[in-house]
Formats: sequence, structure tokens, C-alpha cells
Amino acid sequence: MIEATCSTCQSARIRTPDITMTRLPVIAVVDDDASIRQAITSLIRSHGYAVYTFACAEDFLHSLYFEVTQCLITDVHMPRMSGMELYLQVQEKDARIPVILMSAACDDQNIRNARLSSTCRVLAKPFDDARLLDSIEHALEPRARRVQRALPPGQAL
Repeated sequence: MIEATCSTCQSARIRTPDITMTRLPVIAVVDDDASIRQAITSLIRSHGYAVYTFACAEDFLHSLYFEVTQCLITDVHMPRMSGMELYLQVQEKDARIPVILMSAACDDQNIRNARLSSTCRVLAKPFDDARLLDSIEHALEPRARRVQRALPPGQAL
């Protein structure tokens, strides 16, 4: 595990996995609520994913982990930069990263527009574990197809 200090948010240390040695799909979780980050991380890690967390959007965008993220899960309502703003920044930098937005208020026009994107899913809070895991699998599906096509004929993942 690598520990990183969240510089922009002035939060406590964040524990993140050392992804240099893993072939697991890499999931980033951005939420200002530590208990939400912990719960989501525990669930996702128990299903075989590499997970790392950030307490604010700015630190995720400026981290080295941005380059290896294969799915981003973020809360919509956060201080300074919202999850919606983070989604738009991710689209500007790398439109291939699928984003899962979590929100208790899914009637916002921006969120409705994000739902139209092929790289974005919106989860209404509260949601159950199965719904989150299904959203992650759906987000990672195009990547899995690309990897499978790159393998020699007859070789499976």
C-alpha cells in the first residue's frame, strides 16, 4: 500500500494500493465523506478490484493514478469541485475513463445530460451493493472486450 497526503483538501492520509504490480482493474473513488470511501473501497476490493481513494476531485486530477484509472466513482455534491465538474474535466483529459456519479438528487439538468453519455452512469443514493457492482462491470465491459480482442485466438482472460 502507498500512503499519500491529500494536499488540496488538507485531509488525513489516504491509503492507496501500489498499482505498479497489479493486473486488476483499477477503480478510483472520489468522495469527501471518509465513511463512504471506506465502505465503497471495502466492497469493491472484496470483489477483486484494485481501489484507491481521494477526498477531493482536485487531488485525483493531479495524481499519477489518473493515467491508470479504468473506472471513476465520484459523489456529485462535494466542496470546491463537484463530481459533475470532475466528470467534465475527465472528459476533457481522457474521454475513455468511464465515470459513475453518485447523487441523492438526480433531477439536476447536468446529471440528466450526463446520463446520455456512453461513458457515464448515474447511481441514485441510496443504492445497494449489487447495483454499484453492476455499474462497475458495465463500465469495464468495453475494456474487457478490447483486451480479449488483443489476445491470441483461443486464449481467454
